[in-house]
Amino acid sequence: IAPIRVGGTHHTMKELSLEINKNKNIKTKFYNSLYGFLVGIFSYKFDIIHTALPVPFNIFGKKIIFHIHGNFKKEKGIRNPLGYLYPLAIKNANTVIVPSNFLKNTLLKLNNSKGLGFFSNKKSLKLNLKNALVINNPIKEEKLIKTKYTQDKKGTIKLIIATKFYFYEKGKGLIDLVEILNKIKTKNKIELDVYGKGPYLNEIKKECEKINKTIKITYKGFAKDLNKQSIKYDIFTYYSHLDTFGVVLLEMQRNGLPVITNEFGAANEVIQDNKNGFISKDKDDYKNKLEKLIESSKLRQKLGKAGNIHSKKFSSKNIVKQIIEVYKK
Repeated sequence: IAPIRVGGTHHTMKELSLEINKNKNIKTKFYNSLYGFLVGIFSYKFDIIHTALPVPFNIFGKKIIFHIHGNFKKEKGIRNPLGYLYPLAIKNANTVIVPSNFLKNTLLKLNNSKGLGFFSNKKSLKLNLKNALVINNPIKEEKLIKTKYTQDKKGTIKLIIATKFYFYEKGKGLIDLVEILNKIKTKNKIELDVYGKGPYLNEIKKECEKINKTIKITYKGFAKDLNKQSIKYDIFTYYSHLDTFGVVLLEMQRNGLPVITNEFGAANEVIQDNKNGFISKDKDDYKNKLEKLIESSKLRQKLGKAGNIHSKKFSSKNIVKQIIEVYKK
């Protein structure tokens, strides 16, 4: 069961379902709707309910695997009312899966400080999260579609960022990126294409317009196939304050695109700094590393190839093996 809204969690659960169905002994039914949420509660025909939505219980006592993809403490609200059901769903789940050690430790810390209350902090439920399983999010196995890293004849470096604007804290990473880009020292012309949509997009665009002086920024909206679009670019530039894993970084690495990101939650669980990508400690560090990437096509090629090799261990085939072991147990 996945969220209705198409995003990282939706794609992860759908990819798991498609890959699991290749196994002869296990069959899954994929839902991404309110109906799917109700199926999780009232259905008796499934042996296991594997859900990214907070199904609080199944009335027939079916096993529930609750697959948490984010910090619901920050994400619950008017736009995400189901977020208030997370503590109850965690308490009643047979197994909890999270994509990173960072998210597991974050939830443990909040729980120990009574920060995961059901409706208020005063009535906090003590949740057993110590036994939560860490299983990374998967990416599709696809062939390397980008192999050359050269500037075009005009000396233009094309950058890309793909993010979501459903939460201000996540989307505002774009403001930090634009601030950094305006301090970059290079003879090359820099262009930035922004992929993503959400209710905070216009607000963040206005903030970017205030600080942007030199960079050509184009807002592309939602991309149905970001993989095909990625071949147009030289560097994937990421900046986020809310991520708990960062699948998009691995997807760009799979395509051989060099990646650079700020040090968000699980960044060092996704890429290795200076080996198959760049992780920046602060804005100055980000600026210095990005300047190196912009000036050196050899460095872009080196990190791009290393990233492609690194991303293979996160393939859906490898991740699903771990999921199936959970099902068996």
